[in-house]
Amino acid sequence: MTNQSGGAASFDWDDCGCGGEYHVYYTVNGQTGPEYVTGNSEITISGLTTGIYQFYFYTTCRGESSSIIVEEVIMG
Repeated sequence: MTNQSGGAASFDWDDCGCGGEYHVYYTVNGQTGPEYVTGNSEITISGLTTGIYQFYFYTTCRGESSSIIVEEVIMG
């Protein structure tokens, strides 16, 4: 995570170098949020309310998916 403020969380990561897509989604209070898909190696997700979020990241490249990486973020 690179930044957290005003109901937004920003993340960046190393580019996989395969021209694939990065998928990000989260869960909070037992609910799953929308899934975001980007070709960039960074993303800012806004509109987040107070709670403990688990963000899930994975990559799809050449028809295969990477393992999922989880990061917990507490929004206050």
